[in-house]
Amino acid sequence: MVKFISLEERSKWETPSSTFLERRSRIYRELVPMRVKNFHLFLSESEEEKTYSFDELSPEAKKRALEKNRDINIDYTGWEDTTIDDFKEEVKEDGINDLEVSYSGFHSQGDGASFTSEDIDTRKLFNAAGIKSDGALNMESDDERSKGINKEFYDLLDTMEDIGQLERNRIKPEEIRVTIERISSRYYHENTVKANVQIWDEPDGWEEPPNFTSELEDKITDYIRGLCRKLYRYLEEDYEYQTSDEAAQETLKANNWKFDERGNIA
Repeated sequence: MVKFISLEERSKWETPSSTFLERRSRIYRELVPMRVKNFHLFLSESEEEKTYSFDELSPEAKKRALEKNRDINIDYTGWEDTTIDDFKEEVKEDGINDLEVSYSGFHSQGDGASFTSEDIDTRKLFNAAGIKSDGALNMESDDERSKGINKEFYDLLDTMEDIGQLERNRIKPEEIRVTIERISSRYYHENTVKANVQIWDEPDGWEEPPNFTSELEDKITDYIRGLCRKLYRYLEEDYEYQTSDEAAQETLKANNWKFDERGNIA
């Protein structure tokens, strides 16, 4: 026997209960936003974790990385120490020791470099500056004395000079003291220093000619200021290289810096 179900009963049978619908709706309301939120969080974390080496960056990102890190090789105290130390070794050949170097730079009015010293080998400096013997100055070197030849003879000459029995009409560079002093503290370019010449041990019988020390000071000052300009040129060349694309890129790659896709350090 076939039993027929009325439309009203069938509708009740096929339609889910209100309790079931509410429960399903609540699950969707809680689950879907959670999944979306977790998905966005996943994307965000993925983007944050993605970094690139310098070589992996796009051309535009590389350019940005270099511009933002242009000063990476000079952004610390002492970047110029190697250049200054090399210069100090160079001028030792001129008899200049224990330099105190000052400078300001670069590309601004008043920039420059200079140095002072109170430890100078006068003979070496005179030779370097092209100062020659004249009627008052004897630049001839005692080769025999320096080599220890005829030592007793030269010791006797020294003794006779000391007791006033032997007069000399020319002074030796070893009897002259030279220092390099600063005459201005506002700037550091070459014109802020000058040579100071003093007669250290005037020999008996020698008379200082007029303008003797001032002329020596002028000659030595010109030479010293030339060295100051050379030092500034060395520093400027080093600065230009250290801030170049080549040097910045070399440092970024050598230290294995990581970047985001725009070229910012991660």
